[in-house]
Amino acid sequence: MLTHLLKAATQTTHTPKAAWVLGGLNVSLLPWFAAAVWFADDTVLWVRLSIAYEALTLGVLGGVRMGFAFGEKDRLPEPVDYTIAILLPLIAWLALIPVPLAGAAVLMAGFLISTFSDFAAAQSGRLPYWYGRLRLQFLPAMVLFLAVVMAKLMLDGGWIGGG
Repeated sequence: MLTHLLKAATQTTHTPKAAWVLGGLNVSLLPWFAAAVWFADDTVLWVRLSIAYEALTLGVLGGVRMGFAFGEKDRLPEPVDYTIAILLPLIAWLALIPVPLAGAAVLMAGFLISTFSDFAAAQSGRLPYWYGRLRLQFLPAMVLFLAVVMAKLMLDGGWIGGG
């Protein structure tokens, strides 16, 4: 335990520029999707595109977690790393269910669970420290976006049965 804490304390706190740029690009698209969900003539299309986009993002985060787990040469990955890496794409897939309100709620839960899991893993030294911090910094935008989608769906009746 002490070695994990020491490793986390000595790891670089500098976030790689590519991670900032790519994460920023992902988050910067969310206001455009949110505006389309609220104001476009075809709300159904934009809600479905938004949920699909966020599902893809959650699946990619599972791949990132797996990449970090396999990338460590000096230790074997822990079962929790594999479990989370496999569960995230499954959660994303479940979010594509025919009821968009439930799908958005599943995605929100997936982002919350994965972010706090990644942050805890970064604090324990299983993930780079900067990655845990980066996930926390992008989380509010992801949750706010899904909250906007869910609010629109609730105002429109939630589209029970797929709309």
